[in-house]
Amino acid sequence: MVADALVQRRNRNGDFMLLTTELRWFYPGTPPEKVTHWFKEHAPGEVLGTPETREDLYLVIPGADYLNVKLRHDRLEIKWRQEILGVEQVGDRWSGQLEKWGKCICEELSAQVPENAVETGTWVGVEKTRSQRTYHFLGDSVESVRENQWVPQGCNVELTQVKVRDRHWWSVGLEAFGEAESLWKNLQMTAQLVGESYGEEPAFLPQNSFAYPHWLSVVLTA
Repeated sequence: MVADALVQRRNRNGDFMLLTTELRWFYPGTPPEKVTHWFKEHAPGEVLGTPETREDLYLVIPGADYLNVKLRHDRLEIKWRQEILGVEQVGDRWSGQLEKWGKCICEELSAQVPENAVETGTWVGVEKTRSQRTYHFLGDSVESVRENQWVPQGCNVELTQVKVRDRHWWSVGLEAFGEAESLWKNLQMTAQLVGESYGEEPAFLPQNSFAYPHWLSVVLTA
């Protein structure tokens, strides 16, 4: 919603590159009730809309956790990891693997994925139910964003239930967008604000922290 309209370097076809700094954690199973309750009731600001359920198709690329190719309806997203920034402490509660990504979005594709692409293992369907909050980065502070409010730079915080090949996982993620030189401060300040409302368990630690391509490799090879 908010991030897709920001920091756009459009090419002749109208596509663009969006730079983000991201931090995610994945856990098997469904989110504990206390995590769901925290995100819905105690995290600052408001949840944007109702939880969104959809299925995305991911291109299976063994050994390439730096590349994320995703198809959502007629929209193709290609993400390329720009940099591994290392393990960072975010706020007072959480630590994980911080990465910088560039995302290119191609809209209104005319060609379709072949019907047997999923059956042959070329693509894999990932069902997601996502709740999201967004925070506006103001330089020295962050504030929550209302639904349909556009901001030039900020950070999305997501709680997502995911299912692939009948295996259930859940994830918490932070995705900072905006001016490149402010992305880390943006994410750190958002994590500080949101993390103050979070309890002690489950802990968000580096061993559970990775992006979607690495998570897929874990699930598909298990």
